[in-house]
Amino acid sequence: MKILIFMVRLLMGGMMLEEGLNKLIGGTFSASGFLTNSTGPFSGWYAGLVPYTPVLDPIVIWTQILIGIALLLGILVRFVSFFAAIMMIVFYLAYIPSPLGWINYQIIYAVLFTGLLFTGAGYFLGFDRLFYQLEIKKHPWRLLLG
Repeated sequence: MKILIFMVRLLMGGMMLEEGLNKLIGGTFSASGFLTNSTGPFSGWYAGLVPYTPVLDPIVIWTQILIGIALLLGILVRFVSFFAAIMMIVFYLAYIPSPLGWINYQIIYAVLFTGLLFTGAGYFLGFDRLFYQLEIKKHPWRLLLG
């Protein structure tokens, strides 16, 4: 089971890193199209964010890159998995129901990230293992690790 969770962690980390790097290297990424064309129940809110895309674009790019690196290395896995799941839900809510249906890749990613949040995925072949003693002692920092 640990190997399967490790593989999911690596795949999700690699996917997030690749998405972020493609946006960064491509240099043409803008969230304005995504926000403007939103069709979900919160489309007005998303459209209202369009003027803030100069701030949002680097946040999206660097969040994806940092989540990817953290998952690949197994650093702060619970912390980054939580925010990755939130990011996927925010993306999901922009287009529900999506052309792909109610169950699309964003909600599946959110479920996978949530799974990583609760499985201790960073302790197996990850840097979170170095802080395993915090988990044993029930130290408050343990909530970020795993």
